[in-house]
This record gives sequence, C-alpha cells and structure tokens, in this order.
Amino acid sequence: MIATIENFPMPLEFGAWIACAAFALWFFLLVKKVIREFRGEDPQPPNIQLGQALKELKRRIEALERWREELLQKLDEDKDQILAAGEERGTKIHDRVNLVLAAVSKLEGRIEQFNQDRRR
Repeated sequence: MIATIENFPMPLEFGAWIACAAFALWFFLLVKKVIREFRGEDPQPPNIQLGQALKELKRRIEALERWREELLQKLDEDKDQILAAGEERGTKIHDRVNLVLAAVSKLEGRIEQFNQDRRR
C-alpha cells in the first residue's frame, strides 16, 4: 500500500517536482560554495555591503575632487604671487643697475676730467 508518484493527484505531483528541483538547486549551490572555499576564493559580499562600499567610495572621490580643485586654485594663486614678486624684484634690480650705471658714468666723467687736468 505504498503510494507512488503516479497515484498522487496532479497538484501533489507538481509539488513533488518543485520540491525536488529546489533540493537539487540548494545542493548545487552548496557544492559550489564548498568548491569556492576549497579553492580559497573570497565569498562575494551581500548587496547591502556593496551599496555601502559604493557610497563610501563616492564620498571619498568627491572629497578628493574638492581637495584637487582647492589645490589647483591655491597653485594658481601662488603662481600669480610668484610672478608678481619676480616682476617687482626685476624692477628693483633694474633700478639699482641704473643707479650703479649713473654712478659709474659720473666716475668716468671725473676720471676723464682728472686725466685732462693732469695732462695740462
């Protein structure tokens, strides 16, 4: 009096096939997990953890982009200051050279005058 699958009505037979398919899928996934762990592969993180990691990466990228923009702006300001200081320094050096040139010209004139006075 053991009942066989053929004696079950259609919904029970369908349910039995679904149960067998679910068990086979579960067993396949279990074997796949064991093989992956045996090979030493890291398990995949859940989607929630991936989402959190993605948010953290986006936050860090945005922070780095802000830092980069601030750094570029600071570099431009520093470049402008350095160029202005160089121009000012160049102007000061030019003025000093002109003063030395005027003093040398004055001395040349005195030396020339002295030489003329000596020849007389």
